[in-house]
Amino acid sequence: MATLKDLNLRINSLGNTKKVTLAMKMIAASKLSKNQSNMAQSNQYLKELTSVFHSFFNEEKNHPLLTEKTKIKKIKILLFTSNRGLCGGFNANVIKKAIQFLKEKEEDATQKKVTIEVDFFGKKGADFLSKKFPNGKLNFSCMKEIDYEGTKQFIQQYISDFQKDEVDEVYVLYNQFQNVLTQTPTVKKILPFEVEENFQKKNFNNFLLEPNKKSLENELIESMIYFQFYSFFLHSIVGENAARMAAMDQSSKNANDLIDKYTLERNRVRQASITTELLEIIAGAESLK
Repeated sequence: MATLKDLNLRINSLGNTKKVTLAMKMIAASKLSKNQSNMAQSNQYLKELTSVFHSFFNEEKNHPLLTEKTKIKKIKILLFTSNRGLCGGFNANVIKKAIQFLKEKEEDATQKKVTIEVDFFGKKGADFLSKKFPNGKLNFSCMKEIDYEGTKQFIQQYISDFQKDEVDEVYVLYNQFQNVLTQTPTVKKILPFEVEENFQKKNFNNFLLEPNKKSLENELIESMIYFQFYSFFLHSIVGENAARMAAMDQSSKNANDLIDKYTLERNRVRQASITTELLEIIAGAESLK
């Protein structure tokens, strides 16, 4: 049975842990609110870009960034995880999805002699899979502070490699944010870019295209790729903050439960100690009679 001193130490330790988890919950909630707003704006902007594309170029789907390569020689996979833990099953779920997806691709790649490379956005994914894919790049500097220009630089390199035939397909694995309690591990092909079809055309009358239709088409397609990639980053960051907020909230509740449990046990031990002392005093007084 634990002594009164041991129980006091446990209660104090749990109290300190609770302060930390509550602080982490509040920080995650603050970041969640900010990034969730950015994600909504980015998704809306991407939706408008796609709608404009359908209005002008609905019949033109032979752009190099939209065209499947005739022979697949190299596949690039981008895995989005977090840099830190303490966010529940956020990383474990997307890594599990990545392993499943890689297994399917590797079976196909063995037969067709296709090379598979994995790049890591987030340290947790790299820690888990870097031994299997030692040539993969670890890009997590921009995960600390997400901005459009930072993510644009990354995807520009992949677009350049795709256009030079140095890579034939690019996939992204990330946690798609559904709500605060649900993030769904998702696989998306980002190159060649797949334009969504379920968009209503905008009505443009008497319009002019400057400098020309081809340039505008290139600009729209690249902008859609940039913003989709940016959206994947935001989904991952928002999902991480939501998962961490939920995990820290549950940790705080567990700390409360344990504090209540040990406080009750401490009170019983204290009561037993007081009762023992009273009995000893009474016994001593009786022996003096």
